[in-house]
Amino acid sequence: MTEPTFTALLGFTGGIIGAILGAIIGYLGALKGASISKESSLLLEKSKNAVTLYNEFLSPDMEVIREESSRLIKANNRSITPLTYQQMHQAEDKNYLIAISRLVHFWEKVEKLIENNFVDENLTTELLQNYFRSHYKNFLEQFATYCCENDHDNYQKWAQEVNDLANRWQIGSNQVSKANHVQ
Repeated sequence: MTEPTFTALLGFTGGIIGAILGAIIGYLGALKGASISKESSLLLEKSKNAVTLYNEFLSPDMEVIREESSRLIKANNRSITPLTYQQMHQAEDKNYLIAISRLVHFWEKVEKLIENNFVDENLTTELLQNYFRSHYKNFLEQFATYCCENDHDNYQKWAQEVNDLANRWQIGSNQVSKANHVQ
């Protein structure tokens, strides 16, 4: 092979290799860009979910529920013969059941959404932790503990989740691990 032919072949091969490398680098860049876009979209969705929880908590109907359940649970906690969540269900006492169920299941939902990474945990904590701390310390901790000690397993799930949320946010004296819930 003559030198000009060799040089031309080398230039041609180098051009092909350069084009292949360029295509590979472009493809990898596109993949990285798509990954970043997907992560950004997921973070935005989690943030929206956290704000949705916050808006639900602050809604006018939930404000009535919060006030009513607070009053009912505090009265129940002070009672000589307090009712457990299971007993409230069995008595079909709608006054107790509706308000209390809405509130305890809201906090149960918050814990499950955080646990399963469906909400931005930092934003959710920032938006809701102080409200939960107030509820937990003022009436939910005592009620949840009483229900965990006295209710059938089927009626303890909400209380276990509420206690897990307290553990997550390091609130209260009832620092119980999930491992202790398994029976």
